[in-house]
Amino acid sequence: MAVFSDALNPNNQATPIIRRLPETLVNQIAAGEVVERPAAVVKELVENALDAGATTLTIRIAQGGLSLIEVADDGCGMSGAVLDSAGGVSPLMLALERHATSKLTDDNLSRIASHGFRGEALPAIAAVSRLSLLSRAASDAHGWLLQLEGGRWITPQPQPAVREVGTTVTVRDLFFATPARLKFQRSPAYEAEQVIDWVKRLALANPDVGLRLSIDDRWLLELPADQSPDQRVRALLGVAVADNLLPVALSHGDSRIIGWAGLPTFHRATASLQWLYVNGRVVKDRQLQGVLRAAYHDVMPPRRHAVVLLNLQLPLEAVDVNVHPAKTEVRFADADAARRLIIVGLRQAIAEGGQRAAATVASDIRATRVEWPQQGSGMVADSDVADSGSALGGGAGAGAGGDSRYDSRYALGLGRLQSGRFPVGSAGGAGSGRQGSLRLGQPLSEQWGEQRRAASPGAGQQEATGYPADQEPAPDHNIDCNTDHNTDYLLGHARAQLHNTYILAQTADGLVLIDQHAAHERLVYEQLRAQMQADGAAAAVTSQALLVPVIVDLPPAQLAAMLAAADSLIQFGLRVEAFGQGAVVVREIPSVLGAAEVAAVVADLAEELVAEGAALSLVERQHHRLATLACHHSVRAGRRLSLEEMNALLRQMEATPNSGQCNHGRPTHIKLTLAELERLFERA
Repeated sequence: MAVFSDALNPNNQATPIIRRLPETLVNQIAAGEVVERPAAVVKELVENALDAGATTLTIRIAQGGLSLIEVADDGCGMSGAVLDSAGGVSPLMLALERHATSKLTDDNLSRIASHGFRGEALPAIAAVSRLSLLSRAASDAHGWLLQLEGGRWITPQPQPAVREVGTTVTVRDLFFATPARLKFQRSPAYEAEQVIDWVKRLALANPDVGLRLSIDDRWLLELPADQSPDQRVRALLGVAVADNLLPVALSHGDSRIIGWAGLPTFHRATASLQWLYVNGRVVKDRQLQGVLRAAYHDVMPPRRHAVVLLNLQLPLEAVDVNVHPAKTEVRFADADAARRLIIVGLRQAIAEGGQRAAATVASDIRATRVEWPQQGSGMVADSDVADSGSALGGGAGAGAGGDSRYDSRYALGLGRLQSGRFPVGSAGGAGSGRQGSLRLGQPLSEQWGEQRRAASPGAGQQEATGYPADQEPAPDHNIDCNTDHNTDYLLGHARAQLHNTYILAQTADGLVLIDQHAAHERLVYEQLRAQMQADGAAAAVTSQALLVPVIVDLPPAQLAAMLAAADSLIQFGLRVEAFGQGAVVVREIPSVLGAAEVAAVVADLAEELVAEGAALSLVERQHHRLATLACHHSVRAGRRLSLEEMNALLRQMEATPNSGQCNHGRPTHIKLTLAELERLFERA
C-alpha cells in the first residue's frame, strides 16, 4: 500500500496546508476545462459573436489553430470607456474577468436563452495564449484594443484603435503558457478538421448568419447570410447527403423536434454526422446518441450510424445547460418525454419516407405518408378492408398519383391477420387485373393462383396457374415482354427476375431492382410486429399448436439460455419445454412458420440468446426475435418467382412502412430514373 500512498503524496506531508491558488493558476485550471483544443476556442468565440447579434462572421486559423485563431464579427461590440455602472471598469476589461457576463439579466440559471453565460471563456483562453481583443460599440467613435499574454496584461488599459462596430478576438500561440497541454494536441491537420466540424455545426444552427472560414490562408467555407435551412444543409454537407435526408417535424405541447433524418440505408461507420441541438445549442451527449440508436434499431445494420441533424426545442426551464463547463452536455427535467419525442419524430419521418432507399445517384422518389393507428384500436373488419380500395387501389391509390394517405392498419395487415394477408389495390382501369397479396405460411405461387382463380373473370383477364414451390415456372412466366402494363405504381411493374434473386421492375420514369429476400423479410417482420402491437404491450404473435411436437437438440449453453427465456418466447408465438437431456420440445410455433423451419429457427434463437446475454434492451430483444422469425419465413434468394408473384411482392412493399430496407438495414431496392440511365449511356 505504501507504493500507492507515496505516489499520491510524493512530498509525504503529514498535514496538508490549505491555501488559495494564484489567480493565474486558477485561470489555467479553468482553461483546462473550457479550452480542450483549438476547436473549443473557436466554438466559444463564435458563440460569443452569435450572442452579440452578429450577422456575419469571419474565422481564420493557422496550423490547426495552434498558432492563430481569429474571429471577427459585426455584433454589438464592447466599449473600452470606463462606465460608472461597471464599478469604474470598462466593459471591455470586465469581459476578461472570470464569471463576468452580459448574458444573465438576472441570477436565474433555470432559463438560459444564450449560448454563453458562465463568463469563463475569454479569461480562460487568455490564460493559455497571447490574446488581443479589439472591439467597438455603436456608442463609441472608435474601437478599443486590449492585449494579454498568459493571463497577464500587456496593455493595462484599452487603447484607441480603428474598428467598425463589432469585435475581433485574436488568439496566438495557444497553450504556450501550458506546455503540458500543448504536447497532447494532435497534428495541425487533425485539429483543423475539428475546427471545421464545429464551425459547420454552428453554421447549420444559424442559417441566417453569413460565415467565412479560412485555414492556412485558404478559404474553405463562404456561406452567405439569410440562407434557408435547406440551402445551408446543401452548402455544408453537399447534394449527396442532402438528397438522402428526410424532414423531421413533430410537436407535443410546448416541445418540438425539427430537422432531418437520414434514410436508414444511408448509414455511416461513425457518428460524425449526428448533429444534435437543444434550443439551438450544439450538444454532444452520449445519452442522446443512444436515443438515436433506439430510433433506428430495426432499420439499420448493427454498429452503423444514422445521419441525423436535429434541434430539440424545449421550454427553457425544462433544460439544464449548466452541467459541463464546455456546455456540450445537457440535463432534461423530463428525460423520458424528451426521449419519446425524439424517437417518435424519427420513426415518423422514416415511416413517411415510405419505400425510399439511398441510391448511388440521388433521385426524387415520392414518399408515402403513414397514418399510425391509435394504441388499442384493435382489428378492423374485413368489410373495412374491402372498402379500402379507393385508398390503396384505383387511380387515387398510393403510388398512382393521387392522395397517398392511407390507414396503416391496412398497410400493416391488421385487417386480416388471421388469414395472414396484406390488402393491396389495383392500378384501376378497364380490363386491369387486380394485383394479389402475399399470404404468409403458404407458397407465393399457390397464393397467387388461389386469388386469381377466386376472382370473377373480366374482359381480357386470363387465369393464372400457381406453381408448386419445388417446381420452376416456365421461362415465359418470369419474363414479361408486354410493355402495356400500368407503370404508375411507385415500384412499377415487374418485367423479369434476374439470377433468381432480383426483380426487375419498370416504372413510369425509370426502373427498379428489388432484392426479393430482403423485401419479403421486411414485409414479414412488419406483420409480426403489427400482431404484437395490435392490442398493446400484452399482445403476442399468433401461434399454432403442432400436431407432432418437434424435438431440437441443443448444446448445453444454448439449451440453458433457451429454457431461461421460454416464458418470454411465448409472446413471439413459440412455446418450448425441456425434453430429456440436451434437448427441447417445441409445442407451438408462430402461425407464419412451417413445421419444417422449426428446428432452424430454434437453433438460431438459442445462439442469439447466448451471444447477447443481458446486454440488450427489451426493444432490441424483441427486434432480434422478430427479425429471426421473419428471416426464416422470407422468400429466399435463388427461388424463381412468376410475374404474378413478383407484382404481388411489389404491391405489398408499396403498402408497408419501412420497406426501403430489410430488418438488418440493407436496402431492399435501388431505383434508376431515365435521366440517370441516359447519363450512364452518355445520351444526355
